[in-house]
Amino acid sequence: MSIEIVLEGKLEKETQREQFSAFLKKQCEEKKLKFEDFDTFVNIEVCPQGYIECSYEGCFITLTAQTNVAGPGFHAFACRFFDDVIAESEWPFEVSDPTKYYEQRNFETLKYNYFYRWLQDIATYVEEHVAEYKNLCICWRSDDYQPMSKADRVVTPMGYLSVHAFKTLEIEELAQRFFVWNNLARDAQYYKNCAIALLWKDCYYEYSGMNETTDKIAHTIIDYLEAAYEADDTIGLPLDIYELLCDCLMREKLIHHGVDEPIANIGYRRHLVWYPFGNWNIPVDGCSENSFDNSTQTLHFMAPYKTSDEPWRWLIKANVYQFEKNVEDYLEMLSNPQNALESFVIEDGDVKGKGIIEQLEEYLHIVAQFNCGKDTLIMEYILNDEKDIAMMKDWLHKITHRTYNDETLKN
Repeated sequence: MSIEIVLEGKLEKETQREQFSAFLKKQCEEKKLKFEDFDTFVNIEVCPQGYIECSYEGCFITLTAQTNVAGPGFHAFACRFFDDVIAESEWPFEVSDPTKYYEQRNFETLKYNYFYRWLQDIATYVEEHVAEYKNLCICWRSDDYQPMSKADRVVTPMGYLSVHAFKTLEIEELAQRFFVWNNLARDAQYYKNCAIALLWKDCYYEYSGMNETTDKIAHTIIDYLEAAYEADDTIGLPLDIYELLCDCLMREKLIHHGVDEPIANIGYRRHLVWYPFGNWNIPVDGCSENSFDNSTQTLHFMAPYKTSDEPWRWLIKANVYQFEKNVEDYLEMLSNPQNALESFVIEDGDVKGKGIIEQLEEYLHIVAQFNCGKDTLIMEYILNDEKDIAMMKDWLHKITHRTYNDETLKN
């Protein structure tokens, strides 16, 4: 069960949507929040895992914040944000808050009676059901990449948490490890947690200068670490990563006498991750660039690179198809079999795959087809160096059809 707070109102006429969105944008600029306007709805990013969404339906406005993922501090902030919307806008609004915090403003009650109870339910679920799943992900979107599984570890936005921690930690300590925003104020621990959440889930590390998105993520992480240091210069921070990111972006280092607190093996993207595509999970380097071509319905991946003048290493293309009945015979391969250097067969339960490796004029080419029931996946790998063939074949053997042995809990 999720925890959310909702603000509802009504415009005099539908044409006032743009006016209200402009009002929200001004509020976000004053509070230094990320604002994205998608016309039919607005997304406001307050912190990692903390979002306020404004949606329109005719003249009706709904602002919703699901707060249990980010923590009680975000819930309290959303209430203050709604206060300002009500006080400064010209339209009438009503707030619905099942925790009653909006009316009572008792933060301890909010934490212990709602957020900690919710987290205890999560801990109980983990203890009772983790053995059923290959990779249990908590508060993780089902359409997002899936990190590498680790024995007796659970994936969370704040990093891997051991099953033992869910079983044995006092709820206060578990909350400090689990929530990005567990305290009322935006204190040093809050800023540190924001940086850690981004380092685990979104950071590209030595590839942070790869493109505009990776650059922006790294700058945001640096900003959070510097804000934590400014709030409390005795707080432990991962200074090795701070220096790495500053070097990648050629940014001046402002933390000179901080307390170093390394975090071992931080970063899901530093390892192999699995991207969901149709009913398939496709393994790829976590730092690779990815894009989707709507015209061809093709998912693309490109090897990570540090600078734009680096020679390319590999490209991957994926297409999925679904047929009305099971495909028993493989479709005609996309390449000419007589050029094949090697052919291979992959079988894993109901998943059956077949492919070839061929030498084309300027590059190596791997093409493979996988079938499971009515679902078909076509994979193409274009390689610049034969040294990468073994790695690509290993990735092909790790492709899976999406089943219920991988569980993602969002609430």
